[in-house]
Amino acid sequence: MIIPEKYKKILEKYRKSESRLIDDEILQKKEWKPKLFIQYENLCKLANRIVKFGRLREDIEKKYVEKIEFLNLDVKPEEVHALPIFLFIMTVAIFSILFLITFNLFVLIIGIFVGVFLYYAGSRSLDYLYSYKLNQASNEIVLAVLYLAIYMRYSPNLENAVKFAAMSLTGFLGADFAKILWKLSIKQYDNILEALNDYLKIWKDYRPYFCEAIYLIESSLYQPSEQMRLEMLDKAINRILDGVYSDMVKYANSLKLPVSALYMLGITLPLLTLTLIPIAISFLGREINPMYFVLFYDIILPMALYVSTVTVFSKRPSGFPKPDVFQNPDMPPKGYFKLGNKTYRALPVAIIIAFIVALPSIWYIALRPEGPPALQDVLYTLPAVFGIGLGISIYGHLVSKDGLKLQRLIKDIEREYGISLFQLGTILDEGEPAEIAFKKVAKIVEGTSVELLYKKILHNMTKLGMGLKRAIFDPKYGAVIYYPSQLLRSIFKLIISAIEKNVKAAAKALFSVSEYLRRVNEVEMKLLDLLSEELSSLRFQGSFVAPLMIAVVTALDALMTIILYSIGEKAALLEKIGGGAASSLMAVPMLLSSFGVTGQIPLTIFHIIIGIFLIEIVCIIAIIITNIENGGYIELWYNISRLLLFAVIAYSGIVVTLIFIFGGLVTTLVAIAG
Repeated sequence: MIIPEKYKKILEKYRKSESRLIDDEILQKKEWKPKLFIQYENLCKLANRIVKFGRLREDIEKKYVEKIEFLNLDVKPEEVHALPIFLFIMTVAIFSILFLITFNLFVLIIGIFVGVFLYYAGSRSLDYLYSYKLNQASNEIVLAVLYLAIYMRYSPNLENAVKFAAMSLTGFLGADFAKILWKLSIKQYDNILEALNDYLKIWKDYRPYFCEAIYLIESSLYQPSEQMRLEMLDKAINRILDGVYSDMVKYANSLKLPVSALYMLGITLPLLTLTLIPIAISFLGREINPMYFVLFYDIILPMALYVSTVTVFSKRPSGFPKPDVFQNPDMPPKGYFKLGNKTYRALPVAIIIAFIVALPSIWYIALRPEGPPALQDVLYTLPAVFGIGLGISIYGHLVSKDGLKLQRLIKDIEREYGISLFQLGTILDEGEPAEIAFKKVAKIVEGTSVELLYKKILHNMTKLGMGLKRAIFDPKYGAVIYYPSQLLRSIFKLIISAIEKNVKAAAKALFSVSEYLRRVNEVEMKLLDLLSEELSSLRFQGSFVAPLMIAVVTALDALMTIILYSIGEKAALLEKIGGGAASSLMAVPMLLSSFGVTGQIPLTIFHIIIGIFLIEIVCIIAIIITNIENGGYIELWYNISRLLLFAVIAYSGIVVTLIFIFGGLVTTLVAIAG
């Protein structure tokens, strides 16, 4: 962000003062934005270079400016306005070129539909980013109130409390709080209350209880006694937790209809249409192109299902941010896994395994001579479907296994952290030095997950000769580097600051922090219980219901295709024997001959299309589960890995069973038809 000239002198003077709130870290923090926002900025600028727009009307420009300011985007209103038109023109141009190459009118029609869709998406993109930021930032509102209340309990200075929260929060809220301090430093606001209250206007309709909790923290400054001030801070914590729990109850109740809709519209209805496809193909013959089924079942339908369902399920109320395990120096980067002490890419391993498993299907399809469809077509193409699913599942397992283990450990440490802080406060209150207190707590918590955290701190102090502060925060060996948790880092930072000033005061602060963390953990566990029913239902659908239904449809389609083929052959033979007589007696054979086989999609190809549809449906269900759980990269790939493995095993087993059951039935029906 460019600093206005009139603010430069004010800012320079402020930065030289001894008690300045704005330092280089805050200045850097306020400019934080995710890669998605940076990519959006670049796309808007590119669009405006190609589709030139002058100055927009004042009412249109105002509509953009407020959202651009909130999103902290480095774009102009006219650049945002040019994006949808640019997307439409480029899409239609690309598909028009494809039309000129293929001379297929269907390609041009698809291009127009895609262009219209992208125009609509581009015109709503700013609104989407606005909602995205509010939704992501709401994951930190509990921690924001917690940090403000903890700091205000320790030191009743709202400006410093906002700075502590800004430096502790790692997402959108941290950047917004840093921006509040920036605006205060350049005298855009007279005081922190005015700046904070102006910012909270954005949240009044979206998360009103967040605003109320902040107002309670502000009002603690004006209480006549210390006890009433502390009670007001306690009320702020209770208000934010009650608000989150109330929102989550509403969200859990609202999930029942989308889960049913996903089952009916995303799985049942498409599968019902699949059962009619053999008959439709038999009547239409060559007019059906296999690519149409690929386009509809493997591209358009999954995309529509993803957009519609994920949009609904992603509207999860505020929760609690996950630890960023990739900050741990021992963690392999995204897309990699560890084996022993070495790191490997997961994608080549998954591709090789998928190829080996699918090799029998590739061999069968390549060497199969032309001939009538048979049930073994389904059996021999089953390894291809199983191989694709298994490859994706293995990739998910490899990229999530290390992070998932560490993430679960950190969550256990966070849950036990509050109790250890109470014990630490008790020892400090007895007058023990901080280093001795940490050693005693490490012994008390033996056998728990949090023991590992304290042992790491003690190891750094005793073996590496570090002081307490460095043992916790050292950029290379510090405990919070190996157990990267936003909560742990922030509380330790406050503890060290309090210990450096007054050990007795630090002990009292630890008692209150311990109580706050206990309440937060209780609410988090209640939220998981609220969502357990819907999550179980979705997992059951993904791992068994969807594979069962698609396996039945696959077997039935194979059965119908073979029977219709046989009927068509016999009818054609009867028509030939009849010499094409126009007698009414020949009407039935002629009608039966409409079940022609010349346009049939090979069962091998048709089965792979259905199998890929199954894999996509299961992956979408895994994405929905991850959104409901408020998970991230690791949870997503873990859910995909687990669900997909169960799904392809169940699907393969059911298909094999049904094919063997239908084998005798096919022989009988074909004999009758003959």
